[in-house]
Formats: sequence, structure tokens, C-alpha cells
Amino acid sequence: MYMKTLIGRMAGSIVSMQKHVAEAAAANGTHEPATIEEIAAAGLMRSDDVDPFIPESFPDGINAVFTPDGFELVDADGRALEKSALYPNLVAARHAAWQLKEAAAETEIDREDNGAEGEDVSPDAPRRGRKPKMQTEA
Repeated sequence: MYMKTLIGRMAGSIVSMQKHVAEAAAANGTHEPATIEEIAAAGLMRSDDVDPFIPESFPDGINAVFTPDGFELVDADGRALEKSALYPNLVAARHAAWQLKEAAAETEIDREDNGAEGEDVSPDAPRRGRKPKMQTEA
């Protein structure tokens, strides 16, 4: 987490800290969260990056449920979103949830661009520029 130093000889500089350290420093009043513009100006990221942070919560309508084998992504009704996909920890599950949401948004944009209503958008359906998945016999 990038923080801006407020006091001392490093005042005004942007530093990287672990989340719990950054929260303690902000509570002490010695640091404050740096803005994206300040981080870019310090040369710690490209200025054309939209958002360098992965949100620390799950997208609306997606949750993770603990199972003995790992975390599983479920929708608001408790149905599994991905068959046989288990994640070793919440960070991996949260990352996958945001990727699913972004993929759904891209699919929605593609559907609007093509003007196709009710089109099959399953993962196995052939899409523009992609070859269909090969079916293997078990």
C-alpha cells in the first residue's frame, strides 16, 4: 500500500508499506494514503494505469464459501459460479471473482456491439477470433 509521509526528513515522499503497518501509521498521523496521481508522479507506476489496487472486497453478488478443499465462489443464491474451481485462500478467490466480473462486463459489451439478443455466451461457445475448445474423450 502506498502512503505519503507527513513528518520527518522524508516528509512528502511516497513509500510502500504492508496494509497493517499503513493503517497504524495513518492512525498515528505520520502518514496518509497516497493518491494515484502522487504515486504516478513518484515514478512508482505508469500514469496510464487506471487503478493499481485490487479491491479488498468481493464484487456485488459474488461470495466465497469455505470448503474442506478450499474456497468456492458462489452467487447471491449460493450456487457455484465455476464448476470444480477451488481457491487456496481468500485473496485468490477475491482475485478470481473480480476477473469473473470483468469477463462478464466484456461479454455484455460484446453482446451490445454485435446487437445479439439471447445469443449463447457459454464458455464453450465459439466467439470472435477464438477457436472452440477441443472435446476430449475420457
